[in-house]
Amino acid sequence: MGPDATAPASRYHAGWDADSIELPAVTARTDEAAASVPAVSVPVEPAPVVVRATLSVQSTSTDVRLDVRNNLDTTCSVLEAGSKGFPSTVGFEGFEVVPGATDRREASTQGTPAERPALTFVRIDRRQRPLQTIAAVHERTTPPVSVTVDSIEVVGDRDTNVVVRVRNDGGSPLDVRVEATGDAPDEYLYTAEDLDGLDPGAEAVHQVECTVDDDRIELPIRVEAAPTGGGDSRSTTAVVSGDRTAEASTWQVDTKGDGDAPDPPATLSTPFTTDE
Repeated sequence: MGPDATAPASRYHAGWDADSIELPAVTARTDEAAASVPAVSVPVEPAPVVVRATLSVQSTSTDVRLDVRNNLDTTCSVLEAGSKGFPSTVGFEGFEVVPGATDRREASTQGTPAERPALTFVRIDRRQRPLQTIAAVHERTTPPVSVTVDSIEVVGDRDTNVVVRVRNDGGSPLDVRVEATGDAPDEYLYTAEDLDGLDPGAEAVHQVECTVDDDRIELPIRVEAAPTGGGDSRSTTAVVSGDRTAEASTWQVDTKGDGDAPDPPATLSTPFTTDE
């Protein structure tokens, strides 16, 4: 910087589960001098529409999750969201939140955010300007697919049919392959299954024919999923276990991996950027 020159620097802050945001002190230094701005506490006031965004990144694509709180006295419609690094905005068709309610919706897009955390805008119907917020960014290594135990059927002294329910928890259709592994599946009766075009929120059941020597069954279920139409595949393993003579509701499911995005912190801040 030359003598008497100025260079504005910007930093964005967002707060949700907090009464205030603590802004730290800022110091600018040269070889000969320094100047500081003291720390300050800024109260967080409720907004008409509160948006909390989370971006789950996998390779070249991103799952966008929006939690929207509507403090208006009319229904609000969430239209789209965008962030630097996305080739286009992400649409949220039919995402309407009634007054006083909080709702969640997910959608997927190609591209990954260029910043972490990521300054993100969300467009709401009948508002002149998009809302700006800061999205937490999570590196995702497992697919947005959940596994639950649907039913247990004892068919013989050693034979049991375990039916699991597979659900697409993401925001776009998936091609899913389900395969039970381990010692329990009957090698002559059981076959893996491909569930093509499983829509967001849709579920499908998968039966595993098991042959075991005792009542305790431990059954690893490997799930591999890829976006319908092409894209990177992801995999995870859910271990379902229980007593084959007990109700399905008593069985346990232990998912290996970090597929779910963690809850974002109460406040987020971007790094300083200097306007050019």
